[in-house]
Amino acid sequence: MKLKYLRRLEPIIVIVLLVGAAGTNLPAPFGSIWGKVITLGTYGLIPLLSLVRWKRILYVATRDIPILLLTAMAVLSFFWSASPSDTLQFAKALLRNTLFGIYLATCYSPKEQMRQLLWVFGIIMILSLLLGLGMPSFAISDDGLWKGVLGHKNLLARMMTLSALLFACAAIDDPKQRRIRLAGFILAIVLLLLTQGKTALVLLLFGLSLLPLYKVIKQYYKLRVFLLLTAIILGGTLAVWLSANLETIIVDYLGKDMSMSGRDELWAVLIQRGLQRPWLGYGYAGFWNNLREVLIVNSLTWFDHKTGGHAHSGFIDLFLQFGFVGLFLFGFSCLTLLTRVIQLLFSTQATEYLWLLEFVLITTLSNYSLTSTVLDESNIVWLLYVSTAFSTALWSERIRRNYHRKELHNNPVIKRGTVDNLPNYQ
Repeated sequence: MKLKYLRRLEPIIVIVLLVGAAGTNLPAPFGSIWGKVITLGTYGLIPLLSLVRWKRILYVATRDIPILLLTAMAVLSFFWSASPSDTLQFAKALLRNTLFGIYLATCYSPKEQMRQLLWVFGIIMILSLLLGLGMPSFAISDDGLWKGVLGHKNLLARMMTLSALLFACAAIDDPKQRRIRLAGFILAIVLLLLTQGKTALVLLLFGLSLLPLYKVIKQYYKLRVFLLLTAIILGGTLAVWLSANLETIIVDYLGKDMSMSGRDELWAVLIQRGLQRPWLGYGYAGFWNNLREVLIVNSLTWFDHKTGGHAHSGFIDLFLQFGFVGLFLFGFSCLTLLTRVIQLLFSTQATEYLWLLEFVLITTLSNYSLTSTVLDESNIVWLLYVSTAFSTALWSERIRRNYHRKELHNNPVIKRGTVDNLPNYQ
C-alpha cells in the first residue's frame, strides 16, 4: 500500500530531485533542510524505485555501452588515481546521477521528460527571480551579477541558455500553452542577461538559429534536401566569415583578448601535465585533489581566484581524469547520441527530439570554455546526458522493431509527429 502511494507521488518526487540535482541552493535555514531532503531522495527513494523495476532498468542500462564504460572507468580509476579517496567519494555521486538518468529513461518517455524539465527550469527561474529581488545579498554577487539559486553566474547563465531553448521548443509543440511558455522563454533570457554570461549568450543565439530546422524537416523531401543544402552552404559561409573576423569579434564585441582571458597559459600547462599520464589520466577527480598538481597550477599568475579546481574546459578536464581513452569514449558517445537524435527527429518530427538536439549540441559546445565538464557529478548536465542517451537508444530500438513489424507506416500517432503511444516493451 505504501509503495502504491509512493508511485502516485513519484512524478512530483522526480521534479523535486531534479531541482536539487541542478545544484540549487537556498538561504538559511532552508538550505540545510533542502540538502538533507535531496540527499535522502537520491540515495534512498531513487534506488528504492529502481529496485522495484530492476528488470526493466537492467534492460535499459544495456542500451548504451559507452555510457556504462565511462561510468565504470570513473569507479575503476580508484586503482590508478592520484587521489584515491577523493576518486571514491566523487565516483559514488557520479554513480547516483547515472542511476537517476537510467531510471528517467526507463520510466518516462522523452516528451514526459521534457514536460518535467519545464517544471524544473521554471522553478529554478522563479526562485532565482524572487531571491534576486527579495534577498539580493544571496542571489546577486558583489559585482552585481546574478547567480540566482545556483551559486555562480556561469552556472545560472548555462542553465538559462538551456531553459530558453527548452521553453522555445515547448512553445512550438503546444499552441494552447504557447503564451505561458513564451513567458518562460522571456524570463530565461532576462536572467541570462543579468548574469552577463557572454559565452552562454552566444550559445543561445546558436541554439535559436537551429529552431527553423523543425520547419525544414516537415517539408517535402526535395524541398527539404534543397533547404538543408542551403543551410549547409550558409553555415559554411558564416563559419568562414567568423574565422576571418575572429579577432574583431572577441576583442571588440565580447570584450576579451585573443588568449581567452589568459586561459591559454592555463590550458598549455594542464595539457602538459596530462601528457604525463596520457592514456588513463589521473583518475576521476584525481588531478584537482592532488596537492602536488595543484601547487604546480597555483604557480601560474592567471590561476589566482579564477580557476577554483577546474580547467575552464570540460574536454581538458576529461583528458586529465581519463586520458585519451576517456576522450575517445566520450567522443564516440557524443557522435552516436547526436546521430540517434537526428534520426529520431527526422523520423518522428517530434519537438522533444528538437529539444534533445539542442541539448546535446549546447552541452558539447559549452565544454570548450565553460567551467564544468559534462561528467561533473555536482550538476544536472551529466544526469540529463545519461537520460538522453538511454532514452534515444530505447526509442530508436522501439521504432526499428515496429518498422520491421510493418506497423510504423499505419500508426496514426507517428504521422501526427510523436511516438508517445508506441507499444511499450514494459
